[in-house]
Amino acid sequence: MRSTLLTGMAMALVTMPAAGIEPERVRVSASDGTSIEYLLHVPANVGPDAESLLVLPPGDENEAMVREALDRYWSKEAAARGWLLAAPISPAGASYFASRPDAAWAVADDVARRHRIRGGRHHLAGVSNGGSDALTVGLLSPGRFRSIVVLPGLLASDIADTDLAKAKGLGVRLLVGEHDAAWKPGVERAAERLSRAGIAAKVEVVRGAGHVLSTPPSALFDLIARTASGAAPMNDTKDVSSIRRDVDAVLTDFHDAASKADMARYFSHFSTDFVFFGTDASERWPLEQFRAFCEPIFAKGRGWTYSMLERNIFVSPSADSAWFDERLANEKYGECRGTGVLVRHGDRWTLAQYHLVIPVPNEFALEVVEAAKRLKTIQPPAESIK
Repeated sequence: MRSTLLTGMAMALVTMPAAGIEPERVRVSASDGTSIEYLLHVPANVGPDAESLLVLPPGDENEAMVREALDRYWSKEAAARGWLLAAPISPAGASYFASRPDAAWAVADDVARRHRIRGGRHHLAGVSNGGSDALTVGLLSPGRFRSIVVLPGLLASDIADTDLAKAKGLGVRLLVGEHDAAWKPGVERAAERLSRAGIAAKVEVVRGAGHVLSTPPSALFDLIARTASGAAPMNDTKDVSSIRRDVDAVLTDFHDAASKADMARYFSHFSTDFVFFGTDASERWPLEQFRAFCEPIFAKGRGWTYSMLERNIFVSPSADSAWFDERLANEKYGECRGTGVLVRHGDRWTLAQYHLVIPVPNEFALEVVEAAKRLKTIQPPAESIK
C-alpha cells in the first residue's frame, strides 16, 4: 500500500564518517565456505542490548560503495544513537546478496554472536541494488530481522508466495523518488504483493527526488524505528513443546542433508563458532576444519546416514539455547550417540556443537583402552585453549 508523500527530504547529504572512526574489518564464511568481508561500526556509547542495523550498499556493492553509503546515510546517526552498524562487501559485483542471501545471513549471525542485540534480531536496510538484495535477504529469513527499509528496492520475481507467507507481519518500508520513473512502478508492485501476503509493507514517496535520495539520516533512523514497532513482534513466549519441535526439525534436516551430501543445506545449520567432535580423540574441528573434512567427500556425492532412534531435547529457561542427546543407527558403526548444543538467533536455531560417539559396552571398555594405547591414538592436545 502507498502512504502520503514525504516532505522536507531535500537536506544536504551527510558525507562525514562517524566521528572519524575507522570501522572494524571482519571476515566470515558463508555456508559454502565463501569468504565475506564486512565493515562493523561499534559506537562508544553502544549499550548492552543494542539496536543493530545491517545495511547493503548500492551499485556494484564493492567496498567503495559500502563506504559511500555508510558516510551518506548511516554512520554518523548510528554513532549518535549508539546503534551497531554492519555492512557486508560483495565479493562478486552487483546483486550478489540476492543470489547468495546466506552470505548476508552469515554477517548478521556473526554480529549477533559478538554482541547482544535487541530482541535477537537486526534492522535491515539497502540502497538501490542493495535495497533489492535486502528484500530477498530479509524476507527469506524473517527470524533474523525486525524491519526492512529500502531506498528503493525491487522484489525478486522468483520469491515464492510460500516464502512470503513466512514473513507475515514483518514491517517493510520502500522509499522511492517521486521522479524515479524506472523504479517507482516496480516498487509499488512490490508493496502490493507484500501486502497481499500479510506483510506490513508501505511505499514512502520522496517528493521532488529522483533515484538517489537525499533523505536525512535522522529521518531514516526514525522510519526504521517506526517500521519495527509496527511489525509483528518475535514470539518470545513460545511454549517449550513448540521450541522442542523447532529444534527437532533442525536436527532431522541436519541428518537428512548429510545423508544426501547437500553441502549448502548441511552447513546452513551451523553457528559461526560451531565445533564438531568426532569419534576419534583427535577430531575436534571448528567450523572451517570441519568444512575442509566434509567438502571433498560431499563433492563426490557421498554423505553419511545416521537414522534417529531416540532423541531427548532440553530448553534453557531463557529459551535462547537448547541441548540434546540422541541414539542413532549407522550401517557401518551400528548404534551411535550424538549430543550437542543449539543457540537461538531470533526464531532460528543453529548448532553450536555436535559430539558423535560410538558407545562401548562396559565389559569391553578396558580392551578398547588398551588397544588405543597400543595404537597411540590418544595424543596430547596440539595447543591449550587460551
